[in-house]
Amino acid sequence: EHEKKEVDKMLSHFVTLPCGLHKRKRFTMETEILLNPQWQHSADYRLYQGAREIELIYLQNRPFCVVPEASTNRADGPETIQAQNRAALDVLENDHADHFFTIGGESTADLASILLASERCHGDLAILWLDHTPCDLVAARAGLSNKQGLQGTQIVTPHSFPATADALLAVCADALQQASKTYVYVHLGVTLLQAKEIPSPAATLHGGIAAETLLSVLHELQQQYRIAGASLTGYLPCGKWSPALDRILAWGETL
Repeated sequence: EHEKKEVDKMLSHFVTLPCGLHKRKRFTMETEILLNPQWQHSADYRLYQGAREIELIYLQNRPFCVVPEASTNRADGPETIQAQNRAALDVLENDHADHFFTIGGESTADLASILLASERCHGDLAILWLDHTPCDLVAARAGLSNKQGLQGTQIVTPHSFPATADALLAVCADALQQASKTYVYVHLGVTLLQAKEIPSPAATLHGGIAAETLLSVLHELQQQYRIAGASLTGYLPCGKWSPALDRILAWGETL
């Protein structure tokens, strides 16, 4: 509780959003940003605050929609996670965007976006998991109805995350070739990035991938594959603006 108050105090230095603001969006678009500040699956409230910080620092001049927080209670358990996932699905299903770039929140905050992409692609979808956080989408899906399944969608993780663009692209292409799917959903974790560029406690202090290297690979993936959606998760608040993170968010708008 003390940790929560300290992070709230830090965020109070930024502009406070009007109470009840859940959407800021265009009515027609190809790609829309979905902010889902889900944190309950990992029980780390800083992930909620990290999503709020991205909203306050980076999204003020970008159209986006927000998934309302199901609960602020750490002890609510699986029911709250299910409610958060259903709320995200409701937002997505009532929107007319062709693609979504989802910002978390924890690493499973993009579950609803992946489920929608899987449905639209009829299961012909590979989830490229670029994140040091282990994939836990199957467990996070518990409690959703059977129709909200991954429908043959395959989760693929490169065997390593090299620091050079050519090597990173090669391991990504190898993983995707094994999946042999038409569409790709790109999941990005802040844990993969360099702390010297992304001043978030979640970023990698030693090693990591430079933002320009990652962006080079992402642009190449867009040329080679049909991207059905993407996400960025795992950001923890730091109170600082990062040009590198801003460029990654700008890439997400180009899906």
